[in-house]
Amino acid sequence: MNSEKNKEKIVELLMKLERKEIDQDTFNYEYEKLISSEEFANNAKKAKKVDLSDFKKPWCIFFLVLAVLLITYHFVRPYIGREYTYKDLSNIAEPLQEEYDGSAVMKIDGYDIHIDLIYKYEISGKAVATYHYIPYKISNKLSPVDVGIAWGYIINDEKFDSFKWTETGNRYLTVMSKDKSWYNEIGGIEGLYSNNHLVPSNSKIRKQIKKIKPGDLIQIKGYLMNAHWQQKNGYYEWETSTNRYDHGSGACEIIYVTEVKWLKPEK
Repeated sequence: MNSEKNKEKIVELLMKLERKEIDQDTFNYEYEKLISSEEFANNAKKAKKVDLSDFKKPWCIFFLVLAVLLITYHFVRPYIGREYTYKDLSNIAEPLQEEYDGSAVMKIDGYDIHIDLIYKYEISGKAVATYHYIPYKISNKLSPVDVGIAWGYIINDEKFDSFKWTETGNRYLTVMSKDKSWYNEIGGIEGLYSNNHLVPSNSKIRKQIKKIKPGDLIQIKGYLMNAHWQQKNGYYEWETSTNRYDHGSGACEIIYVTEVKWLKPEK
């Protein structure tokens, strides 16, 4: 539309020049103005078209796809690297424990951590709480994760959800419930849960134990272990519990983990 009007104005200018109503300088000036305005309009239209079709839409699509990928990865990441096994989940049995005599040595911060493997150990159940320790001291580097695990028929009981499980961050697991009737009916939940200090046997296991979340049905295999090491500031010992009915300090299991699997119902 603007192009047609400019052509008419140019013709009009030529006629004025021919009739000597304007001189050549005036004609040149007005002609340049018309040409410049048309080029500007064309360039602006072209720029607008390029902005929308060549830049804006592709960038919007790019960032939309990127956002979807990041959100998907956030939710999928905990499940990457998981290994599964099938098991009867109706009444998971208590942990299996068998005497064993073995040893291992880990190097942490330049110190030799001597590990005594005293029982083969296998525990299956529901993770009820987890805690990830900041690696500022040797024991936290040795065992970076605590996992509370419950087993037996209680994990399928409707009252199980009334319990609040908490890893305190100082190697203790606490459990509380507003529903005290359960204690009266079945005599409490003694021997049906434990707090476990997990010691990964390799980097793969270290990654796997960090993926355990409350609510996961898991199976952990390895060894109950004791550890001792000498540092500049003293000699340290860490001993495992060997039964599921003790309480207080030293009542937790220290597991040298060789295998982690997530459980699925038997087909």
